[in-house]
Amino acid sequence: MSDAPTTRRELLAPPLTGTDTARLQRLMRVELLLLYVYDHVLTSPVLPPSAHPTLAQLRSHEQAHVDALHRQLTARHALAPSPPPNIAVANRYLARRDVGGRLGHLRGAKDALFLVLSVERVAIGAYFVALREMRDPALIVLAAQIMASDAQHEAIVSELLNPGDVPAAVPYGLVQGAQISRQHVLATHPAALDQARTLENADVLRDGVERNVERRRKIRYPRIAS
Repeated sequence: MSDAPTTRRELLAPPLTGTDTARLQRLMRVELLLLYVYDHVLTSPVLPPSAHPTLAQLRSHEQAHVDALHRQLTARHALAPSPPPNIAVANRYLARRDVGGRLGHLRGAKDALFLVLSVERVAIGAYFVALREMRDPALIVLAAQIMASDAQHEAIVSELLNPGDVPAAVPYGLVQGAQISRQHVLATHPAALDQARTLENADVLRDGVERNVERRRKIRYPRIAS
């Protein structure tokens, strides 16, 4: 073991290994769940053909998110989480995050789209918290890019649920800045997918953030940094 004194650069360097790695793993678990939901909804008979091309494009974005997070974990020699192995496990993950609706029990297109919308909001909240805690500047840029993409997804899916109703498609801010207590996070109630409520435990959803809107017909997907 070296007895060399710690340099000033080492003292000032942010503790990247461990904390940021754990946050990357947490974000990837959420993204893998979201990707699993997209895959299930896209193969569900309840999804109308008109919505399939849009959701397929959003699904490709989520795959890019997973790939980008995986590259970061590989660079840190960290284990990447695995996707849900089956619907039962995925539904447990949804329940743990207080998301309403269950895979395999979708009664129509509205149920399917509300489920996608709910998990997109979970992902946005997870990135908001990660951005408040990350130390690595490159990871902060990556997380901000992915969160912006997921915010666009929320607007697009909301527009699918409310065709032509722009105000209804505008994503609402889950919190109004970092000063808000984590006890005031909004999520979707399990019994009513289209109603928001305050969570008892903010760790279920994490936090959200005020977000920009882009209409479904003007998708601009930011390039994810490698």
